[in-house]
This record gives sequence, structure tokens and C-alpha cells, in this order.
Amino acid sequence: MITCLIVDDEPFSVEALKSYALRIPFLEVVLATTSAVEAAILIQKQNIVLVFSDIHMPELSGLELVKLIQGKSKVIFATAYSDYALDGYQNDVIDYLMKPISFEKFLKAAQKAEKLIELERNQIGNKVTGKSSNTNNEDFIFVKTEHKGKYIKIKFEDILMIEGSGNYVTIYTLQQEKIIVLLTFKYLEDHLPQTQFIRTHKSYIVAFKAISGLDGNTVILGDLSVPIGVTYRENILNHFSGKMI
Repeated sequence: MITCLIVDDEPFSVEALKSYALRIPFLEVVLATTSAVEAAILIQKQNIVLVFSDIHMPELSGLELVKLIQGKSKVIFATAYSDYALDGYQNDVIDYLMKPISFEKFLKAAQKAEKLIELERNQIGNKVTGKSSNTNNEDFIFVKTEHKGKYIKIKFEDILMIEGSGNYVTIYTLQQEKIIVLLTFKYLEDHLPQTQFIRTHKSYIVAFKAISGLDGNTVILGDLSVPIGVTYRENILNHFSGKMI
């Protein structure tokens, strides 16, 4: 999870960005405020990993806030002014969102931040443990469901297949559950172990152990079946080539 803070002197903007952040599974909103001073104080006291900040604010400007926190948090600017984009990037701001901000643009910026933060965390962990990058011993994921505030732990071994549709995915489990999650298909694909799952189609990922057969351009999963896309067929056949008699 990435702890985040939202600060904007306009209450409407604060609520809009907060509602976006609450829809993203890997974000945890610690504070949403109209006071840049309150934001700065909290950042010094708590581990706030990511900050969404306006630039023009009466107490502290967004640029002043960035300089004050001295890299303690990553920052994404959300503003109606384009004049400060260069200043933002010179201060290592991750992204620069122009108002009005759609959920799609907000999500893309958050995912960009998540990848950068995860990379840095892995680098720090590798230095401490001596492990190589891409080492991941976790065997589960926590996902935010369609029900507000509800998270579910899903073990990789329990996943049968995954179906993507826009910004949602449906996770089918061996327990015959269908769990709908607000998450992009690409994000979930990047976080699944490649040794256990394979993409068969632009909208489907299946667990290797659940595959019971292949039938033309179809993967058989017991009583279920999913299509094999043209661009994924060769990869699937290569995986099973050594086992075909």
C-alpha cells in the first residue's frame, strides 16, 4: 500500500481527488486537506509516501511545499496552471496533472508513481538482503473490491483465471468465486508471478495448473474455456511444446 495525502485550497478539488484515490486499490488516503501547512506538518510526523498537491495555495505554494519536505514524499502536482511544469520537474515531481482532472489521468499518474516507488523499495530491499531484483516471495495479493472499503486477500494458488474489462478485472477462483476488482488488467498482470500464470488473450490470464487441455484456439479450464489470441498462441504452444507427444 502507498500512503498518500491530498492538499488543495479548493474544497471541491480536495473531495474530487479524494474520491479518485479511494477507488485505487494501492492507495491509502491518510489526509485530504485545504491547508498546505497541515499537510507539511503531517508529512514531517508520518510516513506519507505520495502527495497530490495544488500549486497556487495561500499558506504555502506547491513548490514551497516540495522544497520544505525535501524529498521525504513523492509529489504529483494537480493544478489549473501550466506555467510551473518546468519548475515541478526540476524539483523531481513525478507528474503534472492539469485541471479538470479525469479519473483515467489520475489513475495513470498514480500507477506511474506506484511503479517508481516499488522500484525504489526493491532496490533498498535488495541492498539490505543481498537478493537480486525481481525476487518476490509473496504468494498472495490484497485487492480492493467493488464494495467500498473492503479488501480481500487472494492467494495465487487459488486463482483459476482473470478476465479484464476496462478499469475492472474479474478474478475467478478455484472456490468458484467471482471477485470484481477496480484495477487495470495490465497492473494485475505485472504483479502476478510469470511462473504460475500466462496470458492467453488481450482480456484473459489463466493459471498454468488450471489448464486441462487445448482445443484449437481455446484453452480448456475444466468446465470453462477461454480464447487464445493470435499474438499469444505461439507463447502458449512453446510453453507446452516439451510436454506434447
